[in-house]
Amino acid sequence: MNSRDDIPSGETTTKKQLRMISVAFKDASLDSPSFRASVNFFQTRVELFEDWLQKTTDFYDHKYKASFEDFQRAKETVLSQLLPSPTMLSNGSVSNQTFTPTIIDGFIKDYTEVSNRLLRFILNEDIGHSTYLTELLSNAIEPYRNTRTNFEYYQTKYDTLLAAYQSIKVSNANVDPNSIKNDVMQLFELHKSYLAASLDLISAISVLQLSFDKFLLDATTSLKENTMFSFKESGQSLDLAPSMNEYLNDYSIWVSNSIEGAKALEFDIQNARKQIFNYTIKRITPSDNIDDYNIRSIRSSDLINIRTLKLPQTSPEKSGWLFMKTMVGKPSRTVWVRRWCFLTNSIFGLFLLSPSKTYVEETDKFGVLLTNVRYDPDEDRKFCFEVRILGNKATEGPNIPKDISLVFQAESLIELKSWLVAFESSKKYAFSLNPNYFQHEIAFKRFSPKYFEFASSTTTTIDQLITTFDHDTKSLTEYLDYSFSEYEVLSLTNMKLFQFQMVMTPICTKMTQLAILSNFFTKGSWFPTAILANIWGTTNWSDYSLLTGLLSPNLTNHVDKSSKTKPLILTKSHKLLSTMNSLTYPSYYPNDLKITDLQFKNLFYLIDQRLINHENEFVLYKFDTFWCPNKKQKFSSTCFVTIDNLYYYMNSMGFICLNRLSIDDIVSVEVDKSTKDNLKMYDVNGLELKSRILFTDRRIIVTKFQYLLENRVSKTKQSLETILKKFASIDKEFQEKKQMEKIALERGKFSVKSSITGAIADTTTTNTTTTNNNNGVAVLEPFNKNKLELQTSFWNIDTSTSDLIKRIKQIETEYSITYKHEYAIPSKGLLHILFGDRSEAFPRCLFLAHKTSNKNVNWNWKEEKVTEDTTQLVRSIQFEVNKTSSFIRNRTHTRRPEIELLTLKQRVIKMIDNKYYEIDNDPLYVKVPFCHVLKISAKYIITNNADADEKSKGMEFTKGSLLHLFYKIEFINSTTGEPIVKVNPFEKLQISFALRFLNSEYLSIRKVIRYYLERIGRHGKVLKSIRICGLIGVSKGNEEDSKANNDPSTTIASTRKTKGYDVIYPFSTILNIFIMFSIYRITNVVFVFGRLAITIVLNIGNTIKNLNRTLVFGLLVSVLYNMFLSGKTVKTYWSVKRVEDSFEKFMEGAQKGTMQRAISIKDLDLLTNNLVSENDNYAFQKYNERSLEKDSQYRQTRQEIAIRRNELLVELRILQNMEREVVQGDYRKFLIQEIDNCRVVKSEMEDVWSKDTKLQGYCKSCSNELERLSTLLL
Repeated sequence: MNSRDDIPSGETTTKKQLRMISVAFKDASLDSPSFRASVNFFQTRVELFEDWLQKTTDFYDHKYKASFEDFQRAKETVLSQLLPSPTMLSNGSVSNQTFTPTIIDGFIKDYTEVSNRLLRFILNEDIGHSTYLTELLSNAIEPYRNTRTNFEYYQTKYDTLLAAYQSIKVSNANVDPNSIKNDVMQLFELHKSYLAASLDLISAISVLQLSFDKFLLDATTSLKENTMFSFKESGQSLDLAPSMNEYLNDYSIWVSNSIEGAKALEFDIQNARKQIFNYTIKRITPSDNIDDYNIRSIRSSDLINIRTLKLPQTSPEKSGWLFMKTMVGKPSRTVWVRRWCFLTNSIFGLFLLSPSKTYVEETDKFGVLLTNVRYDPDEDRKFCFEVRILGNKATEGPNIPKDISLVFQAESLIELKSWLVAFESSKKYAFSLNPNYFQHEIAFKRFSPKYFEFASSTTTTIDQLITTFDHDTKSLTEYLDYSFSEYEVLSLTNMKLFQFQMVMTPICTKMTQLAILSNFFTKGSWFPTAILANIWGTTNWSDYSLLTGLLSPNLTNHVDKSSKTKPLILTKSHKLLSTMNSLTYPSYYPNDLKITDLQFKNLFYLIDQRLINHENEFVLYKFDTFWCPNKKQKFSSTCFVTIDNLYYYMNSMGFICLNRLSIDDIVSVEVDKSTKDNLKMYDVNGLELKSRILFTDRRIIVTKFQYLLENRVSKTKQSLETILKKFASIDKEFQEKKQMEKIALERGKFSVKSSITGAIADTTTTNTTTTNNNNGVAVLEPFNKNKLELQTSFWNIDTSTSDLIKRIKQIETEYSITYKHEYAIPSKGLLHILFGDRSEAFPRCLFLAHKTSNKNVNWNWKEEKVTEDTTQLVRSIQFEVNKTSSFIRNRTHTRRPEIELLTLKQRVIKMIDNKYYEIDNDPLYVKVPFCHVLKISAKYIITNNADADEKSKGMEFTKGSLLHLFYKIEFINSTTGEPIVKVNPFEKLQISFALRFLNSEYLSIRKVIRYYLERIGRHGKVLKSIRICGLIGVSKGNEEDSKANNDPSTTIASTRKTKGYDVIYPFSTILNIFIMFSIYRITNVVFVFGRLAITIVLNIGNTIKNLNRTLVFGLLVSVLYNMFLSGKTVKTYWSVKRVEDSFEKFMEGAQKGTMQRAISIKDLDLLTNNLVSENDNYAFQKYNERSLEKDSQYRQTRQEIAIRRNELLVELRILQNMEREVVQGDYRKFLIQEIDNCRVVKSEMEDVWSKDTKLQGYCKSCSNELERLSTLLL
């Protein structure tokens, strides 16, 4: 029993594009009256289906089959007697006795077979759909029955236990807090089971609804197969009911996609169910505090403290079940009944189930400022409070008391406090509002039900007391003249509502369709009504999901700006608003669209549109589609199209989504040619929105969309009436074309079959088709077998198109040169690119114009009368003349100090919207030395590029256009203005240069168009071209002339009037151009050769780059390795070379003397360093000084002694080594033997080894010694 903001909606989002709300799960978790009414009404649908199934089966088995068998026997008797028996004719009865009996016998047999086959179409072997019914019963109906039985069990048990718990007398001595708590815990456990059963029932209903569709599809498809007649001779098939194919195919696609979408949503459904279940369990979990069950300790002062109650930022909301005290019968007796109570936007009201429990009824609604609420301790029940309704002038009457006392009972102390706080907070909030605000006004009012059909029909005293009728209460029976059929389905006079394709609303009760129609007489309400309860449930989720941001900016008073809660204060005066205000439709608005519009407003704007900052919108048309946000998910949706927006309503497996898309955000709607029924929309950011169109020709939708898109960007927007007339003409045109396509297709099929079936017509007979002559008599016309093939190669050219083609051909012969180029944009878009108000194509593309001058101006188009009957659109283009920049870039050669301006006029000669545009440039006169005045005229023709395929499909907006650019060059006599026929060599040269420069101008135009096409992108080209380049504005007057004349900073050249030309090229300028042109050419040649060289290098690099990477890597490794080997070889060579040189030098030295080694006295000193100390022995020092003086005397002798000393030392070293090797070898052998002995002891005598540490140390020292000895030897 919480407000809407406190209830999880079971939302799921898809990439932040969708906000899907599980309305059914939400109402099931609340156990609202809408939930109970909807599931009860659906149960009546299932019972009706079962009753239909039983009646159909009984009729088929007991009546139809028997009657058909009698008819079959009678038919066989008639056929047997249709012609004389062949036996009768076989003996002298006929002249052709040879063949006549055989022919008659064969005819009777074949005719009987055809008759039997036709009868089998009527009586199918599986007319009872046993296969599909078995699947439906086992997969959907049986699980639903089990779920429904489980639901009814827990619902009955819960309602009974709740009523018993609430009826406990407080005065009973046996009532204590512990017993109450135990009862609450028992009720809580039962409530959990009931909640689970309710959520399971919602899932089962969704599955069964989709299964019903699948069954009907399978049944109709099975019956449709019987309409195919196969010819025995040729094997060809003939469809006896081709009109069924289109809608059955769409229905099949819808069912298959719905099943796929349901499978994709399974995970989201389980998550939503789990989320809502867990939240509801948390909300209804009883308190553990024993004091909350002590009824006798409750004090009013403890429940609510009005002084400390804070002022809420928005109007409080509260709803839920309460028991209400009332009286019934005569004599009257007191009873307590459950009523759904709500407090929203300062309004208090009640909902209740109808006596049939299949729809929701309502009572009066009361402003909170008419209520006084207090805790009622005098009642002999728990948690009761009194709501006293104060009387006022609006409620006073002979049968209505001044005040009404309503006693309610909550389920717990927490709920009791919550209701008391909600009432007091709402009153405090209403008192804080400006007295002129609508919400402050309604807080003092009492509102009767709007319609008798939805008012409470319960006969209890209090229900009758709070359900009144006033002058605004209407009878829908009187206004609509409706009735309910035997299936409890609403029907209007002479029409069925299903013919208006009513959508499946979030909540479906018996009165849902009537609730939709009832809004024809009202514009909605700001507070909940029975209309809302029978369509959306107890909460207006359209307000939550769609209207955020639509409220008036004035509705922000008393609202915290940091709060995410949207403001709900109504600032309009109640005096200007009536609770009953009929939704007035224009007289030209079609009746079928009224039903569609009512559905739209009930789904999207059930709130009173007059209270929000939003204009009333009318639906232009609607279509059904599958919206595909990604590859896996598919959502069945209905799109309502208005002038300003697209509204998508999605209802899939209990998930509801409302989405609004502004038409201003759409730039293109296109047919997906790769599929049969897909549609693509593109927004301003290029995002593609793909949808699958069903039950409607997508070409109609595209055509209407394109019309709306162009209307949005047009300055003169069309009215609603004009748009509806246009749409009606589009529908009519497409219906006619569709009918013609069907007729052509059927004729083609029939003719082809006739030509194949030789048994039907003689092979020598010319194939024919049937037409009607003037007398209405059917005649036969020859049929051309190649007709279908010819239609793919040829298309019919209408008269207007033929005239335009002739005009273009004629113009082409009159002009000197013609350029043509095709662009992937409709002709209308290309027109705006070149001639739009914001387009920079002109004068930028003109050859003589300064491209970046700030003097360049495009004036608006204006109307100019050429003759009395002819009016042209003309605009002036002013630009700064630059005579040299187009020849040599970034260089200007002029001797004139002032700026030279020129004005050129463009004229729209002929225009057929989106088909043909012809624009002329006024002639330009150029004077060059030694030549006559050169006259240059230009003409631009833009045509569409529609082909036969697009025309046959009725596509009004083509994909491409063709630009024709015509130039006319001629020399004229400056005096007479007559053309010069004979030209001199200089003029011929000037013509060649002029043609060259005009080609440059044409290339500039192509460059500008390409630039704009790149900005526009691939989609929505017409709309984007209008937005980027502007519309073609038409003004009145010559304001541009006055502005140009009043500009003191410029001097406009007007030489044509005095000298007969616009631009003159002096000889000096031509000479400078020639010189610079020559330099430019030479430089270009140099650059060309340079570029050629660079290109060759780059090509070589690219060739290497394009080689196999593995091969290149191998070659690179091979080169590096060869370089390494080469380096090694070179190093070795030079090493050997140096050795060889050294050896040769050595050999040369060997011939001259021998090499000997000697040890001098200094070397000996090193050996005897320890025997003699030079520092202390003065005698030795003295001797040494003398020996150094006489060293030369004994040099030879000492040299010999030194050599001998060296030889002795070498021999001594050899002997020493020999002795060491002998000793070390014997020692090493000893160590090895000892180590082997240690290993034996360690392995075979483990006990001795482990105990004898001395032995271990000895063995370790042997190993160390052997290792040291080995190191010395190395």
